[in-house]
Amino acid sequence: MLEASVKWKVRTDGLLAYAGMVAKPVIAISIAYCVLSNISFQFAADGSFSMRRAEEVGLVTLDYAQQHATDAVLFKRVGPELFEYRIKRPLLGYAGIPWLVARRTDIDLAHRCENRPGCKLEED
Repeated sequence: MLEASVKWKVRTDGLLAYAGMVAKPVIAISIAYCVLSNISFQFAADGSFSMRRAEEVGLVTLDYAQQHATDAVLFKRVGPELFEYRIKRPLLGYAGIPWLVARRTDIDLAHRCENRPGCKLEED
């Protein structure tokens, strides 16, 4: 009975060590990706909406806009008629995580932004 218990402990310790070896690089790569995609999108964004304006355009809900009134929604053209927009999230910022932070729309965000309050277009 003692021998089986010792074998079980050795086996589970080995599995935990292996899981730790695999998990650490995955976590490090995930953190690096979030940081780099966050910085990259902030520099490459074509413009931004205030939360109030983003709610008017239909990018965020009224509740979310009111709760995060000081944040901005960044957007960038990614196709002829396609825009990607990112809503700042706690801890993640503007990291490019599909369906959580990075979303796409065919609404012409640049046109909806021109010369309107609560919106800023970046100079080319």
